[in-house]
Amino acid sequence: MAIINIAPSPKAMRTMTKTGKPAFYSLAELIDNSIDAALPNTPVDIHINYNITKSTKKIKQITIQDNASGMKADTLALAMTIGKSTKDFNGKTIGKYGIGLKTAVQSLGELFSIKTTTKESFFVNEISMNFNEFDEQSEWECELHSNKPKKFDHGTLITISGCNELNSALFAKDLLENISEHFSSFIEAGMANIYVNGVVVKPHAVSLIKDSKLTLEHRINEKIVTGWIGLKVSTNGDYGLNLLRNGRTVMSNQKIGFEADPIYNRLVGVINLDDFTTDHHKTTFVQTNDDWADLVKVITKDIQPVLELARKLSEQGKKRVPKTVKGLVDNLLSALADKMRLDPELMALLGENPFVNNLKHDNTLVIFEARNGEAKAKTRSDEPKRDHKPRTPKGVKFESHEVSSGAQSFRKHYTVDNGVLMVYTNVDFPGFPTPDRQVPYIATNIVESIAHYYVSQDSIGDSIDYKRYERILDRMQRAGIEIGIST
Repeated sequence: MAIINIAPSPKAMRTMTKTGKPAFYSLAELIDNSIDAALPNTPVDIHINYNITKSTKKIKQITIQDNASGMKADTLALAMTIGKSTKDFNGKTIGKYGIGLKTAVQSLGELFSIKTTTKESFFVNEISMNFNEFDEQSEWECELHSNKPKKFDHGTLITISGCNELNSALFAKDLLENISEHFSSFIEAGMANIYVNGVVVKPHAVSLIKDSKLTLEHRINEKIVTGWIGLKVSTNGDYGLNLLRNGRTVMSNQKIGFEADPIYNRLVGVINLDDFTTDHHKTTFVQTNDDWADLVKVITKDIQPVLELARKLSEQGKKRVPKTVKGLVDNLLSALADKMRLDPELMALLGENPFVNNLKHDNTLVIFEARNGEAKAKTRSDEPKRDHKPRTPKGVKFESHEVSSGAQSFRKHYTVDNGVLMVYTNVDFPGFPTPDRQVPYIATNIVESIAHYYVSQDSIGDSIDYKRYERILDRMQRAGIEIGIST
């Protein structure tokens, strides 16, 4: 018999970072650690900063600093060891597996340093690593220094650079919103204050329709499940159930007990699953066991009254838009998609991923007229028939829906769900027109939403290129006019 060494290569750490998940989830791992390390009865302040090189538009450096308890030298050594954790596994911490810190920093950049100190210490404990060099080592080793005087009282400072593989636009896009959504319970409870480049992250707030909130409280296979489900006042934004473990959102906008459908675009909820198991990256719950199957059954049963109320509200909005207008809008989407494909300037502005419609319709060319305040459609049977079968989508498909969102809500908004961009027109908005002007009104909302979506995909943070937006909007409006619809 022979004893062989099966210790993993240092390259295993890099392999574990290849999750295919957005960079935000790696950043979330570091936020988790800061919250878990908070001093007793003291809010933790977490400052996240990143800067972008103007010439290359690449992220130059990311830092995350907290004023939590910090780590002693032996605790830091444990934190850097795969599979070992500094946490006590009392069921109350977010972290659990002893993997998050190590894989998170490497997935964000090639160079990494951590400086940490406790209230009682006079010195800072520091580790610096070059992961390219670490890959070539034969042993899992790194240097730990504890001989420099500390420059902050307590807490941890992580610095990550060499972020060449990070897409700066995707990293910055919706960063504040993602942090708010995933850590809202901690912010709202005053347990954490989080800042991104000096901007405070606000809790994710939602206003519910009166008497629509349903409270959940169950014990499933000895696992406690609590939470609520309700209907939000506005139809703007995402919808679905947020699933939390120990206060942290693990899965957001989940459609459990109902299918994704504009009818249910007000439905929101929070389900606390502290006793349920997540994957080691905390991006999903384990869904292959009896606990999950029983959870789905319970939610499916409990959610029915809320679904019924959502259907009633949806029907109220539909009554404001005649079927004839709906038919014209559906045909408009088809004709506009075809026109977009044939417009070289518009295609160049949109980039590599043109929209394609996913509406089924006949082979008759539809021509739109908007004259004397009347919108109507006519067909030209003398036109040669064309193949309108759905083409292979290279980008996002789009749909139009009319909803009753209330007079105080937006004129229109859009969401992207399962590869479909859905434009919602609010029929309660002041000035929503009579049926004879509804087609051009809805058409305007459609082209504005499509233009904004394309520009936002290449934007950094919350800012967009308004010049490009105006150019796309201009070309789409021209396309609308050329097919006979005035937007």
